[in-house]
Amino acid sequence: MSFVPVPDEKDVQRFDTRAKETNDPDDIVRAHLIRDRFDYYEGKKTEHIDHRVLGSQLRTKLAEGTVTKADVKAAERYAKINPTPDNIALFTKIKRAATDGGDAQ
Repeated sequence: MSFVPVPDEKDVQRFDTRAKETNDPDDIVRAHLIRDRFDYYEGKKTEHIDHRVLGSQLRTKLAEGTVTKADVKAAERYAKINPTPDNIALFTKIKRAATDGGDAQ
């Protein structure tokens, strides 16, 4: 089988079918690798949307006063990925709200 730079669903099905037909360990490993690469690239397609959703969720939690330690880590990752002044301030506010236990708006 030839190299597939960015696999799509057809490639995954093709490799899975071949692995089932041949029952060859190499084909089984290839099918798993293609599936993993497909999942990775599918995740990359929506990654920028996920970041926007995360920012919105963090702002909502901060406004509601329901910030957890997990939110602090998420806010830190969010600020590192997109280090705008607003996102850095959001991280600072969330960190303060989680450590103080109070509303840091």
